Amino acid sequence: LHRVDRRQRQMCIRDRDTEEESHVQMKADIEVMQMQAKENKRSLANTEAKRKAWNRFFSRFLRDSMTLLLP
Repeated sequence: LHRVDRRQRQMCIRDRDTEEESHVQMKADIEVMQMQAKENKRSLANTEAKRKAWNRFFSRFLRDSMTLLLP
């Protein structure tokens, strides 16, 4: 009976350490995902700004081209 109790205690300690490590790893994973989400948001905003700039450029270019072609 003594050996069984001792083995169960060892298993509980081992399980607790594993749970703590899992918790720490999960928190680290969440932080990494949050940083990636922020980077993706910045990248998307940058892409949207570039798209708008190109649209303005081509709109002006077409408008100016049309004024040159029309008498």
